[in-house]
Amino acid sequence: FPESQTRFTSSIAEVVSQANDRIAIVESPVRLLLVTGLLVACGVLGAGGAFAMARRRAETIFMYVRGMSPIQMAGKAALESFLPCALGALAGLVLALWLVETFGPPGAVAESARRGAFVSAVVAVPVSVLLIGVVAALWFSRGRTHSPAHRARWRLPVELVLVVAAFFLLQQLQSEGAFVETEVGATARPTAGLLLFPVIFIAGLGTLGGRAVTGSLQLLRSRSARWPTWLYLALHRLASAPVLTILLVSTTTLCIGIFMNAQAVIQSLDDTVEAKAKLFVGSDVQANVNPEFSLPRSFPMPITKVTRLSRAGTFEPEGATYDLLAVDPATLSSAAYWNETFANLPFEAIAARLSGRR
Repeated sequence: FPESQTRFTSSIAEVVSQANDRIAIVESPVRLLLVTGLLVACGVLGAGGAFAMARRRAETIFMYVRGMSPIQMAGKAALESFLPCALGALAGLVLALWLVETFGPPGAVAESARRGAFVSAVVAVPVSVLLIGVVAALWFSRGRTHSPAHRARWRLPVELVLVVAAFFLLQQLQSEGAFVETEVGATARPTAGLLLFPVIFIAGLGTLGGRAVTGSLQLLRSRSARWPTWLYLALHRLASAPVLTILLVSTTTLCIGIFMNAQAVIQSLDDTVEAKAKLFVGSDVQANVNPEFSLPRSFPMPITKVTRLSRAGTFEPEGATYDLLAVDPATLSSAAYWNETFANLPFEAIAARLSGRR
């Protein structure tokens, strides 16, 4: 009897290699988002600690008169903030794990990732407490009121500088491009302008929004005499501290903006990896069969048959060879991978044209 051999081949190694090349492109934006997120978190904690000190002016004056030192005030603020920081770190850890399990990519989460998230949450507690204590000590030692020079600095249009810088970066990206090749044949890397543009643009708009919020609060404060007590007090406290209000609004806007930018990067990476993987095989799964093989009628999933002719011809005048795919127009659109950005016509209409139907 003639020998019969069965082979199983897989191109997953090449798919993974190409996916790693695409991941390398977004490593720099992800690092920038991580660093920016940590800086924004520190800014929010610092602004919250300063706001708490500024709104407890009577208590601060009393402790100042009693001779409390900035170090003692830092210890008091750190002790008060320990429980909220611990609860916040725990809630953030649980929420992050739930979001990854629910909305993240399919597959198991590596144990090292879980361990790293737990360590980050544990480290975040003392760092947050220390930051709030330092801010409280600095705020306590600098005096009970803002100096005229300090107020003058915050009257400067910082947001306009950020918006102008973002506009300059946008013009540079449009003229010079957003990616650069460090080596011949290597994967293109994003430029510094591409990484800095969203952060600077969001920060500028956030600061501009903070200015608008403080202006609105000043207008509403004169009309809040008949409002509920809690709303009246909250409005007057925010309106009496415009600098802190601008910081809180701008940092909150930057948090949301960085989060949306990160989601855009993640979605882009996910779409790229999926497109590369499915374009590589033509669909979710590919199997090699004999040319005489007939499609089963009761197969539960969409299926189509494609015949590939290697080096079916050449392109003139270069002489480059090409492969030819013979497809079944009736079943092609139901099983083959397709992205709507490939053409301005539905895939069904394109497949119908292959059979001569219009």
